[in-house]
Order: sequence, then structure tokens, then C-alpha cells
Amino acid sequence: MPESIEDVVKDVVSTNFDDVVIDSIDVEADRDSDGDPILRITVVFDADINTVDGTALAGLIRHLRPRLREQNEEAFPIFRFMTKKDSDGLRRAAA
Repeated sequence: MPESIEDVVKDVVSTNFDDVVIDSIDVEADRDSDGDPILRITVVFDADINTVDGTALAGLIRHLRPRLREQNEEAFPIFRFMTKKDSDGLRRAAA
């Protein structure tokens, strides 16, 4: 049985950041300004963003794209990274 896109994203992200606590991962299908399919992925770390490996952040798309293709998903992943503190602040501001 094929994995859900959310499960694939969560697996790749958690595998690449096994030394950092991840608070949440949100995956939203969308379209870019040209109408092409994209996946808006928000990763919330329960850690200071300065402690997260920048090389791992930059390499996530390279690890994720092949796994998405295995699921016949051609949408391009666009990542947004933030801390739990910043995420909580955005939720309070939106309320």
C-alpha cells in the first residue's frame, strides 16, 4: 500500500533531523504563481534554529524528491522552517 505524502515527508524530515526535536510538520498541496503543483511544508523545531544543521536543511529537497516520485507525486516541495516559539507567536497573532 502506498504511503501518504504526509507520511513520506515526515519520514524524510525526521530521518534527516534525528538529533533535533520536531514539534510539527504540516504539508499543504498548493499551486505556484505559474499554476504548477507545489507542496508547502512547514517544519517546526522545538529547538533553537541555530542548533539545526544548515547543510541538512539545504539537502532536504534532494532527499525528498525521489521519495515523492515513488508515490507518483510531482509537486515541488517548498520548505519553511521555524521554531516552536515563533510558531506559537504566529498563532497568537492570528487569533
